Amino acid sequence: MRQFWIKADPWDKDLVTAALESGADAVMVPAGKVEDVGKLGKITVVAPGGDIVPGEDMVEMEVGSAEDEDAVISESRRRIVIVKTADWHIIPLENLVARSENIFVGVTNIEEAKTACGVLEKGVAGIVIA
Repeated sequence: MRQFWIKADPWDKDLVTAALESGADAVMVPAGKVEDVGKLGKITVVAPGGDIVPGEDMVEMEVGSAEDEDAVISESRRRIVIVKTADWHIIPLENLVARSENIFVGVTNIEEAKTACGVLEKGVAGIVIA
């Protein structure tokens, strides 16, 4: 099942509230904000000390070459990988989705989200809305 996370880093209480109200699967917040999220509601928190810990349970990686793609695939065997690209290209994303079920991608608009969710007709495992 595809997931969507909201990135509220820097901290934005209104954005976290909107994530809770819209049914987001998780929120990414800065260190020290896990308790603040808990006061607002129940949701998976991606942060140091949260439910998903950056660097342990997930990692963000930049893709700019075929070697980067191989590194992403290797990491995705152990944890969630959020893929970032300087320039959105479908082919590298297709290559990653074809080789792993644990690829998330950061998006900034609805068109990027639609594209990510439709790659190879199965889409990425999740999107992170910035």
